Amino acid sequence: MGNHKASISYKLAYSSSRSILFSQQFHVWAHGEKHKLSTIVVAMQDVGIILPRLQHAEHHRTPINTNYCIVSGMCNKLLDKSNQDHGLNFRTEYMQTRSKSSIVTSQANYLSRLET
Repeated sequence: MGNHKASISYKLAYSSSRSILFSQQFHVWAHGEKHKLSTIVVAMQDVGIILPRLQHAEHHRTPINTNYCIVSGMCNKLLDKSNQDHGLNFRTEYMQTRSKSSIVTSQANYLSRLET
């Protein structure tokens, strides 16, 4: 019985780790330049299976208080509508108090890379 519980625990840990890694990779691809991504990744972004680049770009526009989902973006509308980003307000406030020129420059650089 003890081995069965350990086996379930290992499977859960393995599945969770893979899910976390994939979610982070989807987020990295959302920041990628289109011409540097594989055609499969671009196709999955285009149909919304994984986080679309242009949808995620909205998260990087001021005020930075929308589109926090980093896997597929499917929950963005629900979370934005229900205003469930209260826990992230500290980050938004921090970003808004940073030098506006540095925010504008970094956003412009990021958004210009999305179009290439």
